Amino acid sequence: MGIEASSKAGWFEKLILEAGHKLVVGNPVLIRKSAPSRHKNDRRDAEHILDLLLTGRFPEIWRRPRESSEILEVLRLRSGLVRQRTQIYNRLQALAKNVGMPKAKMSNAGVQKVLREAPP
Repeated sequence: MGIEASSKAGWFEKLILEAGHKLVVGNPVLIRKSAPSRHKNDRRDAEHILDLLLTGRFPEIWRRPRESSEILEVLRLRSGLVRQRTQIYNRLQALAKNVGMPKAKMSNAGVQKVLREAPP
């Protein structure tokens, strides 16, 4: 089965792979350039992609293995969480400065205790 790489179709890819089919993703620019007609509609596009697949001219692009994609997703999530933690520490530092505390590491338990006890 062939599709263009023009959208986020992870759910569709997962569905096709679970059904036991092979999915090839093609370069949308090259698919469009090889189209016999410049008038675009879903039916013509589907027929053109089928023709490219059957004749062996489908411009397949390299895809990252699923395991690598899952690892990258976890790394992106972790990066976002680290960014949020840093923002919170920076906000706490600003609050501490406003109540007259000297600059200190916000991850320190003693500093956090003093912040909790600080007057509003």
